Amino acid sequence: VNALHTIADLGIHVSMYESFGMVITELLWKGKPVIASTTGGIPEQYPQALRSEYLVDISPKYKEKLVEIYKGGNYNKVAEILGKIEDPAAKLSEKMLGFFKLSDKEIKGKSKEFKEHIRKEYLILNSVLHYMQLLDEISVSSPLLRGVVGCCVRTGAKAEEKGGWSNFMEAF
Repeated sequence: VNALHTIADLGIHVSMYESFGMVITELLWKGKPVIASTTGGIPEQYPQALRSEYLVDISPKYKEKLVEIYKGGNYNKVAEILGKIEDPAAKLSEKMLGFFKLSDKEIKGKSKEFKEHIRKEYLILNSVLHYMQLLDEISVSSPLLRGVVGCCVRTGAKAEEKGGWSNFMEAF
């Protein structure tokens, strides 16, 4: 899977139901833009400025019709049934064509923005720092805990200033 992510230009992850969509995070971390649906926690993985450009809304009515087709076994009538509803496939195609019209420089800029958003919001080491800061705030009642947590938080913040968590152990 990693090899496929690496050689891809663009990811497409259109789902009617999704809690978070880890594959999206993986692709965005590799600097690959992903066109995805607006379901579940997927939009949270996108910088606000890029959501409208890369996310496709799949209406509840469209989902209901797909379920109806599936349950009723009307596979040969898919086009007829769905043709009466706004089709997210047309929106998806439009967004894909928009991506392929971008210059290499524009793609690299967007890829960098995606990767930076994932780095800030979802890398485990950033989460560790946030939890340590939270512990520091709630450890006021325990002098021993306050000293240990405070030291770790200050050390983590110093490492962050010096170029990131790879320097954490050195700073500690």
